[in-house]
Amino acid sequence: MGRDRDAAITEIYTAPQTSNLVVRRGFGALFQTSLYRTDRFIQWIDKHVTPQFMDAIARESRKGRLLLVATTNIDTGASTIWNMGLIAEQGGPSARQLFMDVLVASSSIPAVFPPKLIDVESGGRHFQEMHVDGGVAVPFFVVPANMSLGDDTIRRLRGANLYVILNSQIGIGPANGALKTTSIIPRSFEIDQVYRARQNIALTAYFATRNEMALHLTWIPPSYPYQGSLEMGQATMQSLFDVGVSLAASGQAWQSADDLAAELGRAEVAAVP
Repeated sequence: MGRDRDAAITEIYTAPQTSNLVVRRGFGALFQTSLYRTDRFIQWIDKHVTPQFMDAIARESRKGRLLLVATTNIDTGASTIWNMGLIAEQGGPSARQLFMDVLVASSSIPAVFPPKLIDVESGGRHFQEMHVDGGVAVPFFVVPANMSLGDDTIRRLRGANLYVILNSQIGIGPANGALKTTSIIPRSFEIDQVYRARQNIALTAYFATRNEMALHLTWIPPSYPYQGSLEMGQATMQSLFDVGVSLAASGQAWQSADDLAAELGRAEVAAVP
């Protein structure tokens, strides 16, 4: 959507309201589908996904640009890839609602946040599907599996640059403090995500090499005191945001697969007592 939206991106990640987006249910979690409430998070999305925002997404979509968001269909266990640009092109309140529902679902870590029911239509029938974080099925989306198996259409992308952003560290640091029931679930999910991300990176690196693409990776530096994706206090979010800006400004944001392999090696050595 262009640099005109930089101020909005900065607000989304660093505004004081971020500290209040994640709220634990307390003892009520025993009778609910998740440990945390998402009503404030949904309000935050509603604030930023304005009709003007949707129009801008639709405009870029008509140029041929793709904005894809992944969720996991709990009912079928399948990964679902949503073409957000086409949704925006539909226009109107229903398209905006679907757009927001997909964003909420794609952020819904199972058991941590409640799954999102999404209204769908197929074969003339209306029903609801339950969706959660796309990372449950695949850590990140690069290319459809059938294309990675050798589809001739992928040849047109030879020589392309492939960029992958990992919203995590690639090493597993020690837990902060004693683990309790309310922290074991998100901690376990993040550990699982890290190891599956490593596997996916290896497959992606092979895919890129085989198809003569240049793979560029970025992740949260090991030197940063990362406390997990649920730590959303303003000071923490501002600090992490500043690290990303600093790395980009100094030209150090993007690393190669070899750089990743070297860091993984250091991480494994550091983990040995």
